[in-house]
Amino acid sequence: MQNEERKKKAFNPFKYILSYISICVFYLFFKMPAFLVIFLTEATGLIIWMLGLSLRFQAMRNLRLVYGDKLTRKELKAIARSSIKHIVRMFLEFGYYLRPPFEVAEEIPIEGEEYLKEALEGGRGVLAVGSHVGNFMLLLCSLSLRGYPISFLYKEPKDERVKNYVRRLQEKIKLKVIPVKPRNEAAARSKSTLEKGEILWVALDQDTRGRAVGVEFFGVKATMPPGPAELIAETGAAVLPMYMRRNGWMDHTIVVKKPLKINLTSDEEKDVYNILKRINEELEEIILANPKEWWWVHRRWKRAYKYEDDPALGED
Repeated sequence: MQNEERKKKAFNPFKYILSYISICVFYLFFKMPAFLVIFLTEATGLIIWMLGLSLRFQAMRNLRLVYGDKLTRKELKAIARSSIKHIVRMFLEFGYYLRPPFEVAEEIPIEGEEYLKEALEGGRGVLAVGSHVGNFMLLLCSLSLRGYPISFLYKEPKDERVKNYVRRLQEKIKLKVIPVKPRNEAAARSKSTLEKGEILWVALDQDTRGRAVGVEFFGVKATMPPGPAELIAETGAAVLPMYMRRNGWMDHTIVVKKPLKINLTSDEEKDVYNILKRINEELEEIILANPKEWWWVHRRWKRAYKYEDDPALGED
């Protein structure tokens, strides 16, 4: 046991250098002119596409699962390539938008803002159904800078230097974060956020380890955390899907969709499943409308094998 702890605490020069370089690069992007950010993003995206064989393979595999024979290999490849470039673009343009006094981020238009305002007026909080579509980090920052009381569940970086740098940035833009660990504390803070009538943003489009429910996603069961659905049932919070739509370079729109209708029964297990299934249906619609902006490289169906023989719990 002691040997394992020593290994974890052992100094890793490679990780130290990599984290230092990451911070320096991100800082540089705060200073670079927009045209240089665009050029470097295009170049970096192309390099990753050419050399990242495992990423390309995973993206194509996911695309074939979703689209089947509806699109040609050439069309699927174009989506995969654009998706990888989008991920690079998302991180690199982030620094440009968060330059003090943050006016650029604050001025991003919001489509459907009336739904968000109405939901907040209800006083029961808002569970924002998030996803890795568009520049979701910019969405969070823009809403926070506008004065919306928004918190989001966040997996903190393991590296202390990166963690401290990110924390300082979050404090500057007054963005509230809820670390996912320890889980009991994260659950309590999440519930408190909704009970105070605030916004809790949760990304629900990625593979889940630990306590999970198998729910159909593009026809194949994937893991989802039951916690958000349980919070919705317990608090009566409004459920609003929202994402960031890219209109062009350095041009975005925050999209807030109509609140989802949630029908509860006396069967808690079935309610959790049906809430998550309804959320997945909404996420599918958003992804299909913006396929080049989703993270196809993620192993979303990594644990699908667990549910191959499990019957659905959905409504008859």
